[in-house]
Amino acid sequence: MNTSITSEFYYGHSLLPLIETYDNIDISGISTICTSPNQLTDMISSGNFVGMSSPSFNVDGSIDDDDKNYFNSLGLKIN
Repeated sequence: MNTSITSEFYYGHSLLPLIETYDNIDISGISTICTSPNQLTDMISSGNFVGMSSPSFNVDGSIDDDDKNYFNSLGLKIN
């Protein structure tokens, strides 16, 4: 089953439980996602999220350079 989300703002911790219900979650309609580095890594590794390069990600807490470089290499917009 697939779903698509359209919103100005969403929290990463609210998106992650959706992988238990949906095979593909299109997040290209979300403008900004506020998340932690670990949640963002979980979203990437799940393989369930489509449109990851569309939203901007506001990362809570500290993010080390290696993680930031990894996220940027995937085309993610990290704020």
